[in-house]
Amino acid sequence: MRPGWSEVEVRGVRMCVGDPRQAMAHVVRRGSSSDGGVLCLCLCASDGHALLHELRDQETSRSQALRLASRIAEALGGRLAAVHLAAHGAGLLRASLAIEIASGSIEVPTEPGQALALAVCLKLPLLADGALFPPARAEAESLGGPLVAFLDTLDLSGLN
Repeated sequence: MRPGWSEVEVRGVRMCVGDPRQAMAHVVRRGSSSDGGVLCLCLCASDGHALLHELRDQETSRSQALRLASRIAEALGGRLAAVHLAAHGAGLLRASLAIEIASGSIEVPTEPGQALALAVCLKLPLLADGALFPPARAEAESLGGPLVAFLDTLDLSGLN
C-alpha cells in the first residue's frame, strides 16, 4: 500500500432529498470511529441507485459488466488488484483501477462511481489517499446542511 493511504469501505448510499439527480456514498476508513475517517462522495443518481443495489448483493447490468471485465483481465494474464481514490484539485476526486500484469502493474482511470462499484461487486480492496480525510476538528467545523442530514441517517454503531 502507498504511504499515507488507508483501506476504506463503502458503508451506504443515500439519494439526496433536495436534489433527486444526486446521491451520497458513505465511505469510512476501516477500523476508524470518529477520528476523521468518514468521507461522503457525491454521485449522480444513476450511480447511487446502482450502488445501492450492489451493496445488497443484487445483480445490476453494471455488476455483470464488471465481472466480465475481470474475466477478460484474467484471460489476458492480468488480475484486478485494487481500486484507488485520490484528491484531484479542490473538491474533485480521481479514481483508478490497479491491474497486476506479469511485468508489474498498470492503473486505468475510471469514474468514482465505477470505482466504488468495482470494490463492492468484485470485493476488491478500496484504497484512499489520506489527504481525502480532513482532520476531525476541521471536518466537524465544515459540516452543514444536507451533509449533516445525510450523516444523521447513518447507523455508525458498528464502527467501533
